[in-house]
Amino acid sequence: MTDPIGSVRGAIGIGGPTYRMKGNVFREDLPSQLLRTVSEVEERLATVYDTS
Repeated sequence: MTDPIGSVRGAIGIGGPTYRMKGNVFREDLPSQLLRTVSEVEERLATVYDTS
């Protein structure tokens, strides 16, 4: 995750049992959920980050 000026401020990872991370869950569901979460956090960072 990055702040409004592009500096890295954090990272999010996914872990779990392999039997739950197969097929569409691994290829589509988890990546889309992860990207939504990153976007939400970056939006929140933008509201608290003072660029002045």
